[in-house]
Amino acid sequence: MKPFRISITVGVFLLALGALEATPLQEQVEKETAKREQMLAPLQEAFSASKKLVSDGQSSQGCEILEKAYAALPETLRGTPLATDVRMTLSKLQALLAQGAAEKNHWPEARRRALASLQYDPQNEKAIAQLNHADEVLRRGTVGGEEVNPALTTKFFDRLNVVRSGLEEAQALRETGQLQKAEERYEDVLQADPFNQVATEGIKKIYQERGLVAEKARDLSN
Repeated sequence: MKPFRISITVGVFLLALGALEATPLQEQVEKETAKREQMLAPLQEAFSASKKLVSDGQSSQGCEILEKAYAALPETLRGTPLATDVRMTLSKLQALLAQGAAEKNHWPEARRRALASLQYDPQNEKAIAQLNHADEVLRRGTVGGEEVNPALTTKFFDRLNVVRSGLEEAQALRETGQLQKAEERYEDVLQADPFNQVATEGIKKIYQERGLVAEKARDLSN
C-alpha cells in the first residue's frame, strides 16, 4: 500500500507543479493579447471614423485618416484580420477616388490614386483599369491625339474643364436670348484660355445680335 500512496502523492505534487508553471504562461499570453489590442486600437478608431466620413460623402478625408493610421501600424500587426480588412478598404476607396478624379479630368491625381489602390491590393481590377486609362490619356493627350506631358498638373485639366463647360453654357445661354450671361461665360473662358477662338467668335456674335435688337427697337419706335 505504501508504494501506491507514494505514487498518488507524487502525482498530486506534479499536477500542482504543472498548475503553478501554467499560470505564468497564461498570464504572459493575456498580457501579449492585451498589448496587441491596445496597439490596434488607434487603427480600429480610425476605421470607424473613416466609415462615418465616407457615409457622409467625405471619402477623401475618410481615406486620408485611415491611411495615416495604417501607416503608423507596426509591421508585426499588419497580418492581423483588422489590418487586412483596412487594406482592402483603402484599395477600394482609392480606386473610387481615382474614378472620381478621372471624371473631372484630373488625370495626374487619378493615376496617383490608382497606384495607391494597387499598393494595398495589386489585384484590384478597377484600379488597374483606371491606371491604364490615366496612362493612355497622359501619353496621348485628351484632344485629337495631342501629346500631353505626364508632368502636367491638375491645374491644366481644371482650366480645360472651365473652357469646355464655359463654352457649352455660353452657347446654351445665347440660344435662349440670355446675352449678358452668355457674354460673361465667354469672358470666363477667355480668362482660362485667352486665345480661345470659339469664345472670341461667340462674343462677336453677341455684339451682332445686340445690334440687331437695337435696330429693331429703333424701327418700332419710328
